[in-house]
This record gives sequence, C-alpha cells and structure tokens, in this order.
Amino acid sequence: MVMMSRKNVEQQSQPRTPRWVKAFGIAFIAIVLLVVLLMVSGHAGEHGPGQHLSGGHAAVTLTAGSTR
Repeated sequence: MVMMSRKNVEQQSQPRTPRWVKAFGIAFIAIVLLVVLLMVSGHAGEHGPGQHLSGGHAAVTLTAGSTR
C-alpha cells in the first residue's frame, strides 16, 4: 500500500482553474472597472438620440395636433 501525504491528496482532489480562465476573468473585471470609472467621471460622453444627429442640431419633437 502506498502512503500519500495529506498535501498530495489535497492537490489531487481539487482541480485547478486553467490559466486562460483566470486571464479572461482579470480582463473582464478590468474592462468593467474602466467603464464604471468613465461613467462616474463623466468622460464617457453624452448618450441618447441627440448624440447621433449630424451637425449638433436639436431634435424636432412633434406632438399631437402639430402642423409641423
């Protein structure tokens, strides 16, 4: 009978996380933190339909009964 030390038994019973999973996890967390930092600091820019208008013109809003 082969006697195995406690350390060897623990290493064999616990599967290790692959390196690529750790790398993707770290990259994902870094990207999320960057996006949050940009949003909080105000450097993310204005969002919404006005951002896509050419020339920076204000949008014309039509209401019920409007002739324009």
